[in-house]
Amino acid sequence: KSTGQFQVGLGFSNVESFIFTAQVAQQNFLGWGVSVSASAQISGLRNMIQLSYFDQYFLDSQFSLSLDLYRTQADSFGFLREATGGSLSLGYNLPFDVSVSAGYTREWVRVEPGQSFDQEIYADQFHNGWTSSVRLTAQWDRRNNRLFPSSGFMLYGSAELAPTWLGS
Repeated sequence: KSTGQFQVGLGFSNVESFIFTAQVAQQNFLGWGVSVSASAQISGLRNMIQLSYFDQYFLDSQFSLSLDLYRTQADSFGFLREATGGSLSLGYNLPFDVSVSAGYTREWVRVEPGQSFDQEIYADQFHNGWTSSVRLTAQWDRRNNRLFPSSGFMLYGSAELAPTWLGS
C-alpha cells in the first residue's frame, strides 16, 4: 500500500495574515522501514522548516532512533526569536506498552526586541547563544487503537535540563 504523504495548506487570519503549510512524508523510506519527512510553515508571524528521521526498530532491535533538524523564526509579544538546531533521541520499548527515551538538543538562539520596544532600553537584557539540553521521557500507552481510541489511556512524562556545564 502507499506509504507516502503530501500535504499543502493555505489560509488567512487577522493575526498572522497569510498562512502556508507544506509537508512531504514517507513512512517506509526506500523500503528500510524508517519514516522521513520535510515540512515548512510560513506566515506573517512565523517561519519554520523541519527535517525529521525516525526508526522505530533501530538496528532491528527494541531501540528507536529519531533525528530532527529545524530552523524557526517567530514574532510573538513584540519579540523576534530565531532558532537553528537539531535533536537526537534514543528510545527503548519495554513490555506492557511502556517506552522510555533520552534525547539531546542543541540550538543557536537569537532573541531581539521587535519594533514596538525601545531597543536601547532592552538591548542589554537579550543574550544570544547556544542552548544545549538533555531530555528524559517515559510513556505508557494502553489505548486500544492509536488513531481512533475508544478505550484505554496514555500517560506521558518528560523532563528537560539545560545546565551551563552542558554548553548552554
